[in-house]
Amino acid sequence: MGIKDWLKKAKEELYSKQLWKSLRAEFFGSILYVIFGCGCLMNWTNDNTVKLFASVLSFGISYSILVKTLGSTSGGHLNPAVTVSLLCTRYISLLRGLFYILVQIIGSICGAAILYGIIPSEIRHDLGVTKVHKNVDNVRAFGVEFLATFIVIFTYFTTLENKNNVLVPDSVVCGLSISLSQLFAFNLTGASINPARSIGPALIHNSWDNHWIYWVGPILGGIFGGFTHEYTNKQSADLQNYQTSLRQHVYSLQRKEDGASSNSIATEFACDQEPTEELQI
Repeated sequence: MGIKDWLKKAKEELYSKQLWKSLRAEFFGSILYVIFGCGCLMNWTNDNTVKLFASVLSFGISYSILVKTLGSTSGGHLNPAVTVSLLCTRYISLLRGLFYILVQIIGSICGAAILYGIIPSEIRHDLGVTKVHKNVDNVRAFGVEFLATFIVIFTYFTTLENKNNVLVPDSVVCGLSISLSQLFAFNLTGASINPARSIGPALIHNSWDNHWIYWVGPILGGIFGGFTHEYTNKQSADLQNYQTSLRQHVYSLQRKEDGASSNSIATEFACDQEPTEELQI
């Protein structure tokens, strides 16, 4: 697809109401995900065992509910790792992907700011900032985040269904995959699995130790999860039709462009012809 075709497609999408409804859903969902996910980590005892089970339940249940309520509008990404993996496998456009990531980050920051304002300072602690355990080096921390996100994205792709031209995952199964990853990674890295979830508390609390791990690990893990699904699972008819419709849209734009060019050339050729003399009878 040429640059002109891409710009034309991007312009069409930019003016569509569905895109802006999706962005509102991603923004609102990211706020709630951080509020209820990170908010449940704050307690009077600051006990790590309590935090572990709070993390397992709060993030898993929150994601499940938000996907169920907002998924039909935006697909229920709420996570740059999900968005990037769908972008790399060509299920969403570059424009939509960039906008999704932007509103997810802004929503996370707003959610962390709300938490900072409503939670008493005595139990606020670190505001749910994800931290690498002191006995875990950076390479292992990266591997933990990579694997924890891999299973989440692989599950997301496996349960995708095309509903009214929006790819929506199964909310319950995806929530369970979040809970499983929290059990696996919480005591090692804080179990981010979501760069947007990490950047909000980190910015408000001004804590950036090893923050790159919570971007590179989940995004690479998400990409591998997406491509692993594409090359190991049989694609459903719904997903095949969805990808086909995207390609047909691009093809129709190319045909229109080629048709316009052909008409222009034909017109110029006709104008360049010398007028022939009429036969005299």
